[in-house]
Amino acid sequence: MSAQLRVPQLRVPQLRVPQLRVRRNLLGDTQPQGVNKQIRDLLQPDYFNSVLLRPSYQRHIRWSHDAMNTFIGTIMENGIVPSVLMYKLHPEDKTAEIADKRVETMDGQHRLYSLNAFKSSRYQRLPHIAKPFIVHWVFEETNEEGYKILHRVFYEETSDVDDYCRERKFVPEYMSSEERDAFDDYSIHITTIQKKLSIEDRCKIFMSLQNGVPVRNSDYLKNMTECGLVAGFKAHNYEQMMLDTFLSHCTKNAGNYWVQWATRCFYLFMHAKSPTKIPASEVFLISDSNINKEIKKNVKTLNPSADDFNAFDDTFRSFLELLQLADCKLNPTQIFALFYESCKDSFNASIVATHMQRFAQDGNKYKTLWESKTELSPRRDYFNQCLVSLESMTFPALPVDETPISKKLRNQVFEKCEDGLCAICKETEISLEDFESGHIRARARGGLTALDNLLPMCMTCNREMGVRNAYEFQQDKYPHVYTASHA
Repeated sequence: MSAQLRVPQLRVPQLRVPQLRVRRNLLGDTQPQGVNKQIRDLLQPDYFNSVLLRPSYQRHIRWSHDAMNTFIGTIMENGIVPSVLMYKLHPEDKTAEIADKRVETMDGQHRLYSLNAFKSSRYQRLPHIAKPFIVHWVFEETNEEGYKILHRVFYEETSDVDDYCRERKFVPEYMSSEERDAFDDYSIHITTIQKKLSIEDRCKIFMSLQNGVPVRNSDYLKNMTECGLVAGFKAHNYEQMMLDTFLSHCTKNAGNYWVQWATRCFYLFMHAKSPTKIPASEVFLISDSNINKEIKKNVKTLNPSADDFNAFDDTFRSFLELLQLADCKLNPTQIFALFYESCKDSFNASIVATHMQRFAQDGNKYKTLWESKTELSPRRDYFNQCLVSLESMTFPALPVDETPISKKLRNQVFEKCEDGLCAICKETEISLEDFESGHIRARARGGLTALDNLLPMCMTCNREMGVRNAYEFQQDKYPHVYTASHA
């Protein structure tokens, strides 16, 4: 008798289905309201001017001119306009600056801007685009002969369009009245959140909608208001001040990093008020990425007392007034060195302002030094040189002799060279090809470009002495050389 096979009974585990918990969303029981709006109604001044296009938690316009043109082309060729999300502003949400606004754009800022720019047919000016531009429809077609023709179609003819096309040698085309009516008839679905939300809640919704388009740098950091310094920046409108004044007077367009740069100013301010063994140049060299990390960690030093922030704010605003008074562009190293000096009680803004034009000119050759991220020594040395130059500005600048140094005069200056060494340090070897003609009495102090006021110097000495008298600098820096030369 064969043995009966015993088939083990399989035990099927019972699946435990987790019970879903219904969570209340930010909108609660108040559902957003949706409505289709024609472009003509959306862009009517009465309505469009009541829309806060860019709330404080949003980024500045980032689309390129070509991206705006492509968006208009997508509408014209497909008749589809992506929906827009709005938020109804409640009385408690409004400030004096937005008292006349009814809604704010939570998602769709670039679309609305592009539509309005296209229909206006006027020049648009944005910080991240070098030249003024006009939004238009661009498309290509092949004619009967097989040649491709590029069409540039504008909503309507204006003097701006005429100038724009003439300068770029475009042949403009214009929409007919029927085509304009068809464009104006396109509908956009507008969803408006009615429930009152805090600025933080609106910010969260905005951030959650940026699918595939990460919010980076200052656009991200400016909403981290749990950090006291960032909250102060937001409350005191630092974004606008940085973009309109600080960065507009800087040779580096750093709009994406305004939070990091304003934070660096705060660190320099605190160092100037309470100096430590760490030199100011090391505070200056704190990188944007490290500042980014410190804001995210919400370190203690970035949560100043009200008194400290108010003192910084007063100094920063006075500094911006100096930049406007000077009306010149400084390279990044110069602008931070100037801010650091402006934090000192001994700083005399009216005197320093008289030197700014020359100071800016001297810095032109160092415009790209900021990009030297791996080599910190050049930036450190130049920052210290800028401090020395600024500290020497104790008298108003005299008229500057702008006479260029001719080749003949340069040769005559080199003939003063002894043993092929710099006339100041007597250490560095110089040659006719690499020496610099340094002024004994600086041009900013009324010194003339004449043989008896020039000495053959190495680059280091000429830069480091700034606007100081060359012999005074030599006496302080190289006393043994000065004593031997003036015995």
